[in-house]
Formats: sequence, C-alpha cells, structure tokens
Amino acid sequence: MRSGVSRADLLRGYLASGESGLDSMARVAGYQRLPELREEPAPEAEPLTTDTVAVTAPRKDTEARRVPFWQPTVVEEREVDGSAPDPYDGVQPLPPPSTSTERAPESEELECWSRLEPVLRSLLSTAASSRRPDIPRLVRRLSQRRAVEQVPRQRRRTWPTSLTVLIDHDRRLVPFWEDMARVWSRLREHCGGSAIKARVLLSGPRGPATDERGRVHRQWREAASEGPVLALSDLGHFGTWSEREDWLSEARRLREEGRSLAALVPCPPTRWQVSVTRAWNAAAWERRLGVPASTPWEERRLQARRLLTLLSPALRVEPGLLRAVRRSLPAAVADVGTELDAWRHELLRGRHAAAAAFRSLGLRETFATARHSEDEPVDPCIERFRERVVEQLEHWRRHLPDEIRVEETLTLWSLTPDLVGEERRQEAAAYLPRLVQSLRASQGEEAADLVRWFGRLVARLPKETVAIEPVKEALLDASALVSQLDPQFESPVPLDPARLERLGGMRGTTRGWTVFQDEDGLGFDPSETVSDLQPSRALGSVRAATPLALVTVGEQRAQSHVLSAEERQWVPAAPEASVELLTDRSRLVLRRLEKPAWASAVGRDRYGLWAEVKVGVVRSRMRWIPPGTFWMGSPAGEAGRFRWETRHRVTLTTGHWLGETPCTQELWRELTGANPSVFQHPRRPVENVSWDDCQDFLRKLNERIEGLGAGLPTEAQWEHACRAGIGTATWVGDLVIRGENHASELDDIAWYGGNSGVDFDLEAGADSSDWEDKQYEHSKAGSRMVGLKQANPWGLKDMLGNVGEWCADWYGIHEGGDEVDPVGPDRGPGPVIRGGSWDGAARFCRMAYRNWRTSSYRWGGLGFRLSWGQLSEPEDSESCDGSGTSLSS
Repeated sequence: MRSGVSRADLLRGYLASGESGLDSMARVAGYQRLPELREEPAPEAEPLTTDTVAVTAPRKDTEARRVPFWQPTVVEEREVDGSAPDPYDGVQPLPPPSTSTERAPESEELECWSRLEPVLRSLLSTAASSRRPDIPRLVRRLSQRRAVEQVPRQRRRTWPTSLTVLIDHDRRLVPFWEDMARVWSRLREHCGGSAIKARVLLSGPRGPATDERGRVHRQWREAASEGPVLALSDLGHFGTWSEREDWLSEARRLREEGRSLAALVPCPPTRWQVSVTRAWNAAAWERRLGVPASTPWEERRLQARRLLTLLSPALRVEPGLLRAVRRSLPAAVADVGTELDAWRHELLRGRHAAAAAFRSLGLRETFATARHSEDEPVDPCIERFRERVVEQLEHWRRHLPDEIRVEETLTLWSLTPDLVGEERRQEAAAYLPRLVQSLRASQGEEAADLVRWFGRLVARLPKETVAIEPVKEALLDASALVSQLDPQFESPVPLDPARLERLGGMRGTTRGWTVFQDEDGLGFDPSETVSDLQPSRALGSVRAATPLALVTVGEQRAQSHVLSAEERQWVPAAPEASVELLTDRSRLVLRRLEKPAWASAVGRDRYGLWAEVKVGVVRSRMRWIPPGTFWMGSPAGEAGRFRWETRHRVTLTTGHWLGETPCTQELWRELTGANPSVFQHPRRPVENVSWDDCQDFLRKLNERIEGLGAGLPTEAQWEHACRAGIGTATWVGDLVIRGENHASELDDIAWYGGNSGVDFDLEAGADSSDWEDKQYEHSKAGSRMVGLKQANPWGLKDMLGNVGEWCADWYGIHEGGDEVDPVGPDRGPGPVIRGGSWDGAARFCRMAYRNWRTSSYRWGGLGFRLSWGQLSEPEDSESCDGSGTSLSS
C-alpha cells in the first residue's frame, strides 16, 4: 500500500470509472500496470506446421536436433506354408577341404630350349681343341716346309668351364621366374654342376643375393665363379632410370675385370636402351615379333588392359595363365612387354609367385560386352578370343579346390552364358545346394569359415547371378542362412527371412520385433512388447518365428541391415527415406510424416503422432493409429465376457487417423448449426445422433474440407485403436466386477454407471438413484466433458464409457478365423456400437464388448468418433432390420 491507497481502493475506482480511471488513479498512487498474464494449460507438445520437431532433451552439444516424425503406414501378415517339403532333402553337405592330388599345369616357356640353346652358345661358348686333326692347317704347314712337332687339332666352340648366372628376382619379374629356373636347370646340364654358380639378386646388381643353398650374401660377387657372367634380367628396362644405370655400371666394372658378359632379356627390343643392352651383350628372350616400336605408351596401356579384360572372369591370375592368354593373342597386339605391363597394372593386387587377384571387378562388363565404354565400338580382339580364355581357365583350374572353379563358372554363366558348357553348369548348380546343407549342419569354427567364404563369394559374383534359375533359390537360401549366422553379413542379393522358416531347423527364441523412435534414429527390439519404452516411442510391432529380421532403407532398397536377435539395435535413416522391417511372418513400412493438406498442425508427444484439423473456430485433434496385428474379441476367462465376443487374430495393413476424443458438440454445431444432444455443453460429446445423422455430418465435413476423407472407423479399427497393443479387458488390466456398476479399475479411465453421477455439473440429468451396485452413490448422471479421464497408450480418451460410438460396418457374427482388414458384412441388423456409455454396466466397458442398433436409432448415450483418411459410404438405412433388439439384453 502506497500513500494510504490500497489495492481495494483501486478496485473500487475500476468499478466506478473503468480502465481509463484505473490508470490515472494507479499513477497517482504510485502503482505500475504489469503486463497481462494469461493462464493457459501447458500443451502436451508444441504444435508444428512443419514435419519436424526440435528435440528439447538436454544434449552434450548446444544445437537442437531436428528429428523426423516416423509414421507406420503399412503392415502385412505373410503366409508361410509349413507343410512344404524340404527342397534339400537327400542333398549331401560339402566334404571337408582337401588338397588336390593333381599337379598344377606348367606354364608355357617364353622361348623353347631348342631356340634358346644356339643363342646362349654363341653368347657364352669359348674356343677349345678337339681330338680331330685339323687337316687344312697340317697341309698348309707342310707346304711351307715347316716342322710339324704336333699335329694341329680342330677348334670348336664349347660351353665355358665356369659360369656365374645372375637370376633377377625383382618382384616385377614374377611372370619370368619359372622361365629363369628352367634356363638355370638346362645350363647346369650342359656346363656341369660344379662349373656353374647361380646368384639370385634380391634388389638389383648392387643389393644382397642368395646362392644355391639359400645363403644370403651382401653382394653377388662373394664366392662367385670365374669366367663369363650371364644375367637373366630385364636389366632395369621395366624399372626406373636409376636401375638401368646400376646395370650399366655393373657391366663396366665387370669388363674392367676382363669378364665376358651376356644377358637374356625378357623385354622386347622395341623398349631397349641401347647403351645398357650393348654393354651386357644382350639377346632378346622371346624371338617372335612384337608390338611395333612406334606404338605410343597410351596404346600399350590399352593393350595391357585388354589382356586383363580377357582374364577378368578369373578369381585368381597365375603367371602361367597370364602367359597362356597373352600367347593366344596376335603378337602385334600383345608381346612379352604387354604381359609384364598387365602383371604390373594397378588393377591387380597381391602379386606373388603363386597368383595375383583383381583389385576391382569393373572389367567384367567389358568382357561381357566387348566394349570399353558405351560410345565405343566392339573390340574384335576381346570378342574373338573369349572362348580361348574360357578353355585356358578350365585347364588351369583342374588342380584347384571346387569353390574356385564353381565361382568362375557362375561368373561366366552370368556374363557370357554361351561360353559355359553343360558339364560345368551342372557342377555349379549342384554345388550351391550342398553348400546350403553344410550351412545348416555346421557349427562353431566350421560354420564361421563357411560364412566368411560365402561372404567373399557373393561380394564378387555379378549381380546377374541371382537371375540364373538353376542356382537362384540355393543362392538366396544360403544368403538367408548366412545372414542369420552373421548379422554383419552384407548380402548383395535380396534377403527374405521367410526362407529360414522354409528351410527349418533355424528357429530361435524371437517371437516378434518392436520398432521405436528416439533422437538417435529408429530402434528395433527383439520382442513384441517392450516394457521399458514410453508408448510414444513405440511405433509398431510385428511377428516373427525365426531370428532373422531385415531392415531396408529407401524406396530403392539401397541400404539393408540384418538385425541381431540378441540385442536392441538402432538404424540411422535419412529423413526423406522410407524404412521397411521384414520378418518371416510380417512386413512393416514406416514413412516420414508429411503434414496433410487438411491439417493445421502436426506434432508428436508422449503418446505418439497427432494432427489437428480446424473447422471454423473449432480445432479437433487426431491420433495416428499404426497398422498392426492384434487379438480381437475376449478370451474365455475374461470377466463379463459375452459368448459372441469370438477371439481371433486380425491384421490391419494400413494406419489411419482417429479422433483423440469423441466428436464434441461444438464441432457438430459449427458444421450443422444445431445441437441435438441431451446433455448440452460445448466440450461434451455430441449424442442422441443416429448412424444416418453421422453420415450426413460426414458428407458436410468432407465438402467443407477438401481431401479430408473423414469417416467412421471400422469395428476392427476401433478395437485395435482402443487396445493399443494391450490384450486384457482394458488398457489398465482385467476387470474385477464387484457389482453391476462396480469395477474400480474403470474409475480412472471411463465414465460408466458406477461413477458418471459423481459431482454431476448439469441441472438436468438422468435419474440414477435406483441403479444397482454403484461404485459411488449418486442420484443423477449423464455424459461428461471429454478428456477428463486417463488416455490409453496411444493418447485416445473416452474410448470406454461416456458415450457409445458408432462404427462404419454392420453387425455380424465372428467365425474365429484370421482376418485381414475386415469391414464386416454387407448387411445386418444394424451398425456396430462399441465402447460402453455413461449409464452402462461395468461389463459393457470392456474393449471386446460389441453391440448394435438400427441406423436410425438415437439415444443420449450414443455418439461417434471421427476417423480421418478414409471415406465411409453409408448403406441404405431402409434396408436394415429396425427391431432394435440388443444382444446384451
């Protein structure tokens, strides 16, 4: 209080003079007007006009993350024929790995010995006297009257009595190592074992070397033989400039020592550096004409690539196989230099004495089409010699394990089926079923080895392999088995978990998967219900009979993730992508929520997704009901059960929007201008409306809002939404019915005969004084404002009690079989009513309870709930039975 003026004085002044007088009095008294405060209920979630929401949970980083709304839109139950015979009955597993007794083929010689011997003899031989007399020399001496002390002998060229052979084992010369070994062996036969010594150069002429016994010397000259030196080397021509200089310097030093030199060079003369080859007195190892000297370097690389293209179906490239394919081509397009260019090409990796492997599989398409690119013509060299390559592959695979031969057969079968013979096709087609049997029977390390090998196999096979009919089924079955054994396996072929059920013997303990959402993405839990999840995070559940479950991301299935049945997992997904969860029994599709055109806002709260529609000044909130499978009806032991509540499994394949509350009187009045309700209040549910009245209301609403598609839920949709994944009588558990109007479990979730009159707030109400066994005493009752009771796990309120709700379909008897998207019979006694009402007994407020009335029936305890996204076409009301008999009476 200031200056003797209290707030009560200000209030009197306000009543006397209004706002203007209040402001002047406040200034005189020293008071200051504060900004107006409006007390509003805290919203459950921030309404959005976009399709993302800012996550407000505390995070380590300071930026708010934008999380998409994931909406389960489709669920399908898959039929599995458990009586189908085992397709692999009688198929034997693969035998244990064994070493083949067949020897590896010998590679072709770079040059046959009959042609090499004269060349080497001319390079290495020395003059020596033979036993035969030299008659011409003898005659010449005698004619000159010279004394003949000794009969002259004929001179002949012979192999040297001592020789040092330098064998260049540089890694780039691996294709010629076997040729070098052959020449060394033949020289030992001609020169004698003691007269010839070999030094294997490990890194050029100046580096360390090994002798015949494998002892390492710092330089090859240590303990080397006297006499000529023969180098089996490229003399650095396929190496660097400095390597050629080393060989040139070595030649000069040896010549200064008086040593005679010779070299056999596996390099075409068109690539020789004359100073080096002249210093070593070199001879070309391969004598046939090769690529012309004028061929540019780019063309030589293309020739090497062509050679590798012809070899691309091979799993491994042995030096001998490379030689055989190269010698199949004309010398003008592939000489010994092309062979080494191909071996050193960047497309090969792991080059060692046994074999090399391709670094990538990109050349296979060129092998199949004989085109290097789409805009280039067919390469006649590739097209012409492919068949010879297949013959060489068959020759070089006889000694190798079956898996190598089968893989190459499948590759060729995919790329060029005309080149694969019937025998090899049958071998490959019989191998994969045996592999499936081995995967089914193996355990431990044996299974791990098979999984690792199969992973490498399918990663290398062309994508067309899965289209080969004789091997398609076995390949897909093996992929499914490997995915179940190793969740990290990335299958390049489409997986189907239902294959495990067909194969049998692979069933695990998993009986379902639940999909949930958090700020890190989508989570998948190996169970049908997840107790530690908030209901809003659970997006849907699917059934499974085998442990294998597959998640694919994107419409083109660009990403696939195999789920492990042992633990919960998260899968990141781009906001624009769709996500599919596939098991052997179910398929669930989730898509990013786009704000519908009819919605004024969409959002997500602890219950799940919601959307609002605005009709005039009235806003009505809808809840997204995901698709799914549930048990409709009641089990035999449920308290209050009626015999016609037949329990059966129902699958709803698509989701839909459903009103968070029953349709209110304010929405009805906004659209129709009238209010037929008995218990009138804007926030109470509209009641006393017939099914026919509802159809008229829906027509007007759909005309008012284009594309809305409002209707009534089907009976199955209503019960699925009410249950929200719960199998008991209510979503808080089963009922203990203590009296006709007494089941305390209903008190928190429903207005029914036991509590609807407590503190009733309208003057006019129905007389409830004579109702029996009430939970609370009351004398008048009626409907109550919507949303005052606890919502179900999907955020739906007043699903039980308050007012009964019309459904779209007609009443019929459930036979008990499994159903998919049921819509009820075409005709019947009347439309279905679900949910119980404010004057209903406790047993009527169960999720399985069902009733009916004629389509023209009106009553103060009967309303409806809107369903968005589908149109409900009304049936002709005059064709319905108008008896009005209740099955519960």
